[in-house]
Amino acid sequence: MRARRTLSAAVLFVLSAATVPVWGQPAPGTNVSPTQMAEAKTYFETGAKAFDAGDFETAIQAFSQAYKIVPRDNLVFSIAQAHRRQYVVSGDLGHARAAVDFYRRYVTAVPTGGRRAEAVKALEDLEARVQSTPEAEKDPGPAAPAETADKTRIFINSRTEGAVFTVDGGPEVPVARSVEVSPGSHRIVVSAPGHLPDEVTVVAREGEVVPQSVDLRARPARLTITADSGASVFVDGRFVGDAPLPDALQLAPGRHYVSLSLRGHQSDAAELQVVAGENKELLGDLAPTTQRDVAYGFLVTSSAFLTASAVFVIVSAARHSDAEVIYRTHLTKNIQTSDVVDYDHIVAQRDRFAIVGGATGVVGVVVGLIGAGLYAFDDVAPLSVPRDLDDKDQRTAPATPSFDLSAIPIIGPQGGGASFSGTF
Repeated sequence: MRARRTLSAAVLFVLSAATVPVWGQPAPGTNVSPTQMAEAKTYFETGAKAFDAGDFETAIQAFSQAYKIVPRDNLVFSIAQAHRRQYVVSGDLGHARAAVDFYRRYVTAVPTGGRRAEAVKALEDLEARVQSTPEAEKDPGPAAPAETADKTRIFINSRTEGAVFTVDGGPEVPVARSVEVSPGSHRIVVSAPGHLPDEVTVVAREGEVVPQSVDLRARPARLTITADSGASVFVDGRFVGDAPLPDALQLAPGRHYVSLSLRGHQSDAAELQVVAGENKELLGDLAPTTQRDVAYGFLVTSSAFLTASAVFVIVSAARHSDAEVIYRTHLTKNIQTSDVVDYDHIVAQRDRFAIVGGATGVVGVVVGLIGAGLYAFDDVAPLSVPRDLDDKDQRTAPATPSFDLSAIPIIGPQGGGASFSGTF
């Protein structure tokens, strides 16, 4: 049986049950600057991420670099844990001996409390394991493989789901992993589905692990809005322009509240859910307000009154001309009694048409002024984002007002999406 590479199931379970690393408190008398403390914590967090990812050699190196800056007892425990897990993975007795050494140091430094109980139990298991291994009797070997602490590494981490990175154009590697590199500058490209790639330059220092965190920005969705000319467009309560917009809006993935407002028209809104890189189209047709409809009614009525007034005035003028003919005839010759009667009748008609025309004209002007006022002052306020939609993670589509939308797939050179059309 090869003890170096093969462990019994029971021992494997015991050794792999190591708890996660902890940051802990600095040793008494430790005096470090805030900058050093931040640097040490960065190395610790790098080691913890590498530990979680199963990259225990990087974890050992990162914890060791943190300990050089801030010598904390719990960092000693974390280094022991990483050596222990690496021994489980590789069967390398050097890591087992190193774990024993660091556990002993921790037990000595922490006589009570802390992680002492775990360290004592792990120490007993490892010492028994090392002593019972034939290889240990033949060759005590070093406490740990020398090359572990000497490797030059770059560790890339990202909170972006599914992110991978390349070093100098090499193969893709999942984040929360380290890559061995030569000392000097290296070009790191981080990418992930639905996100814009990012490129950084990292300077690797010989014999150290250099951490670098890169969070990617999601590819924006593109929203094309077609609405009545002059309509004001608001996204999440922010004014973005008047229709027609010169280009599609770029929106962060997630829920957005889009509203349209136009003088004399009913404001309306829709809640949209967009995903990274998506193309959407929103078609809107704002309905006139009741006030605008009433204004149009007053203006049409005013036009009718003014037209009628003009007709009455024209008829009155025509009757006046007829009366003038009779009157001039009277000045040059005698006229009959019937002509006098006609004259009086025509003058009476002229006066009646003039009065009616004037009154109708005044009514038309007043009605027109009312209509013009209703039209001019028919302003509307844009719809504000509802309070229950302020938290985008809990947004629900409003019952009213809302767009009645239908989705039509869009396939083009820039990718897929959907066209949304309908009525308010």
